[in-house]
Amino acid sequence: RPATGEIFADAALLVEPADSAAVAAAIARVLSSQRLRDDLVARGRALAARHSWADAAARTHALLREAASA
Repeated sequence: RPATGEIFADAALLVEPADSAAVAAAIARVLSSQRLRDDLVARGRALAARHSWADAAARTHALLREAASA
């Protein structure tokens, strides 16, 4: 859970998953506010655009090559 804030930053409403009232309140906020929804969607798309499978594969390949030569 600690990494959730680092991963999603401001592209999500973060709540304690075991707190059903907090989860329900966050869902209600998103459902009742078009502006909040639009903002979260835009932030999420910007966050996703910074990552790609090609980049992840290239970094993994580089790490595996480095490990194999060690």
